[in-house]
Amino acid sequence: MRQEIEDGYLAGPRYRATGPEITVTGGLADERKQHMHAESFGMIADAPDEIRRA
Repeated sequence: MRQEIEDGYLAGPRYRATGPEITVTGGLADERKQHMHAESFGMIADAPDEIRRA
């Protein structure tokens, strides 16, 4: 789909095919545990400004 949009066959937003998963605290990609002090593959963002930064 990304390539179809880029080639002009479909109207749509620009796609970024890969990137970090962004989630809220306690969301599906928030795999942090109480005993862990590091985030997993997901980036945690809890407000619109934090999501834009992520």
